[in-house]
Amino acid sequence: MKRVEVELSAPSSSQIAVFDLTGKMIYLKDYTNQDRIYESYNFNSLNQGYYIMVIRTLNETRTFKIAVVR
Repeated sequence: MKRVEVELSAPSSSQIAVFDLTGKMIYLKDYTNQDRIYESYNFNSLNQGYYIMVIRTLNETRTFKIAVVR
C-alpha cells in the first residue's frame, strides 16, 4: 500500500487520476470541497512499470511518476 497525502490551500473540488504510459486511465476519484486528501492505494494488481498520477484542483495540476517494482 502506498499513501498519498495532499494539502490544499483552501477547500476545493479536486481529482486524482492514474494513467499507464499508453495514456489509459486506470484509476479516477473525484473529491468535493476538501482541503486535504488522504488516500491509500494498493498497486499490487498493476504490472511492473511506470505510471503517471495526476492531481487536479480548480487552480493547479500536478503530475507524479509512480514506479511499480517487484
